[in-house]
Amino acid sequence: MYQLGGEQSTSTTKYRNKSLDLHITYYQSKLLRNIATMSSNNFRVISAFGGFRSDEDKYRCTNRSIEGVKSSSIIEMIALGISKMDESEKKKQMKTVNGIFQMNVKSSEGKEGTWTIDFKKEGKVYLGPAKPKADVIINLSDETFQGLADGKINGQKAFMSSQLKVKGNIMLATKLDVLLKSAKSKL
Repeated sequence: MYQLGGEQSTSTTKYRNKSLDLHITYYQSKLLRNIATMSSNNFRVISAFGGFRSDEDKYRCTNRSIEGVKSSSIIEMIALGISKMDESEKKKQMKTVNGIFQMNVKSSEGKEGTWTIDFKKEGKVYLGPAKPKADVIINLSDETFQGLADGKINGQKAFMSSQLKVKGNIMLATKLDVLLKSAKSKL
């Protein structure tokens, strides 16, 4: 059972998807409701509370949310999907993708979030700019990222219409879709 940490909450919301239970705070439940309505995965509300059950859960599911940036919930789900990969699958994906992606997302309110998806050295997702340097930097709006995650927006069309901007290895950016689909399949 995995638990996304945070402050204790009087709200009780728990999401169950296949064999995965997420125990989350009230704020995190709002974020997951947003992504659940956009994704093909069906979540069922059951119950909730905050805090981590173990240090391992804390390591695997550290909070990457930025208030005011709706895409935080998408990043949390990607990170959780990656953490659920077994080591052999993760190594295979790292060999296929072999890149560090920095995602710069800006909300309509002007708040910005920067996350790094490292699938070159460590196979993890973290809040903040890439260390070492990213192979690809992707700049996009909150709405565009949500559309891409939901499959409503095509990455190539978003790039051609300047909804997303790519710096660095553009061909590597196309591999991000493979990684996201693999992570999503683990949820």
